Amino acid sequence: MTTCDVLVVGGGPAGSTCARRLVRHGVDVAVLDKRPFPRDKVCAGWITPAVVRALDLDLAEYARGPESAGARGRCRRSPDSARAG
Repeated sequence: MTTCDVLVVGGGPAGSTCARRLVRHGVDVAVLDKRPFPRDKVCAGWITPAVVRALDLDLAEYARGPESAGARGRCRRSPDSARAG
């Protein structure tokens, strides 16, 4: 059995933001999503300056991608993810 301090259900914008903030505070977080990652981003990865400020993003860390130091949580797919979309 896998354990964690917090399980975030849904790895979309809200869930991933929540997980990221918790990880930055030393919480062991797992993200459960029904769809596999990475997935297509309609915005092609572009974020606005307002989002950078609101999320207190480090642009150098953001440019390195999810394997950077800020991405220490775990991501799991739901058992029925093969049937999803």
